[in-house]
Amino acid sequence: MLSFVAVVPEDESFLFELYASTRYEELTGWGWDASEKESFLQMQFEFQRRMFHTQHPDAVISIVCADRCRVGRVVVADRADAIYVIDLSLFPQYQNQSIGTTYLLMLQSEARACGKPIRLNVQAANRALRLYLRLGFRIIEEQGVYHTMEWSP
Repeated sequence: MLSFVAVVPEDESFLFELYASTRYEELTGWGWDASEKESFLQMQFEFQRRMFHTQHPDAVISIVCADRCRVGRVVVADRADAIYVIDLSLFPQYQNQSIGTTYLLMLQSEARACGKPIRLNVQAANRALRLYLRLGFRIIEEQGVYHTMEWSP
């Protein structure tokens, strides 16, 4: 069972740990020592936080819980033209367990009820691209390494 909890300031270390886990595979091949990785991740995490607040001030940031266990985060903005999934991150050990699928199916149900499309951006090399395609999202724009995708009710 999925549930969602509003983010509070005390969640910063959890959110950083989650962010770092999503970049682990990428950083492994860079040859950096632990302190270089930590510094880079802290800088990128802070940049992402500022970007969310600056570019998406209307976004709701929630912690994703599966059976009361904190497994990830979702950042969503419900706007007049569409519902935007700005970020959906799960710890690696919780990926491929239908959590992302369940969340997106719930969101599709909400979008269907209000007659709005769902839009998101994903890197072309991200494994989640297959999930989005399987759930009926289609690529509507390609921008370098990113795809803008949309699901319509």
